[in-house]
Amino acid sequence: MTRIHAGALLERPPGPKYATALGFAELALPRPLPTDKTLRKWREELPEDLVLSLVVPTEAIKGAGAPLRFDDALEAGLARARAAASILEAKFVVFTTGGDVTTGPRDRKLLRAWVERWAEDPVTIVWQPTGLWDPEQAIPFAHELGVLYGFDPLDADYLPGGDVIYARLRAFGMRKRFHESLLEEVVDAIEQTDAEDAYVALESPSSFREASRLALLCT
Repeated sequence: MTRIHAGALLERPPGPKYATALGFAELALPRPLPTDKTLRKWREELPEDLVLSLVVPTEAIKGAGAPLRFDDALEAGLARARAAASILEAKFVVFTTGGDVTTGPRDRKLLRAWVERWAEDPVTIVWQPTGLWDPEQAIPFAHELGVLYGFDPLDADYLPGGDVIYARLRAFGMRKRFHESLLEEVVDAIEQTDAEDAYVALESPSSFREASRLALLCT
């Protein structure tokens, strides 16, 4: 059976109540990123076994020009994101791309170059593409890049494989919250994979409560 690690998307590291209930959190920190001193303080205050995932800020993906085109601004943004991930001892870094990153060979080359910048960092990269990338194209390319494919288990006809998978659930539109039946669908979808561990990050107005409920469903 797949071990499901549920967590919430947060703007700063969680407090003691959260860390007691959940062992995973996805962080989308305010911009500009906090100082190294602040990041170290946050990490020191967290349990050692709390798994963190850092959402890469836009300035680490897009500089003054188009996405993934390395210029001084992008170099600086990426260096800052890498430093933050290191200080926080993040297990994962999550980056998203939009419709302006296509499936063509030029953008595939740019994606590869961006991922290679993290080669010496002890993190697992999670890539969540949107736009023209459909799962049948994105999942094999993610595997080729050596990164995880970030997916929505409630909207996935084509599920990723591998020992570790990474899911992201966002409340938007008609889906304003994740009630019990939706959380059960999440569990059912993930259990269709062959993964040993599944990390699931929820973004909603009640993300902590819903992530805690998902964790209980998996016990």
